Amino acid sequence: MENENLYKVYKLDSINDYYLIYAKRRDSLFKIVSKKELVEKNQEIKVDKFYPLKLQSRRENLPTIGGVKLEPMNYLDVECFGYDKNTTICIERDSINDLHYAENIKGKYFIKQ
Repeated sequence: MENENLYKVYKLDSINDYYLIYAKRRDSLFKIVSKKELVEKNQEIKVDKFYPLKLQSRRENLPTIGGVKLEPMNYLDVECFGYDKNTTICIERDSINDLHYAENIKGKYFIKQ
């Protein structure tokens, strides 16, 4: 079932108001952050299942002002991102070098588009 757009979920975790969804595609590992929210009658994400995720990189989607990306001076050294005043989520330098969000995940549910 290997496909260019299919990711296999291998671990689920959470921190404060966020789910951490760990997924794998070929030899790459991804850490997906999703805000906890209730979504009715959708497919709950399960470990060892494949999903056609639409991922967006946290590093590549930096905030902008007037269309200009705000990049920290030592962006490659940034290991943690603040999601709210109580939540900081970090990369895992030994295996995961970026955080992602998925356009088709809400809370812990896969949203078919």
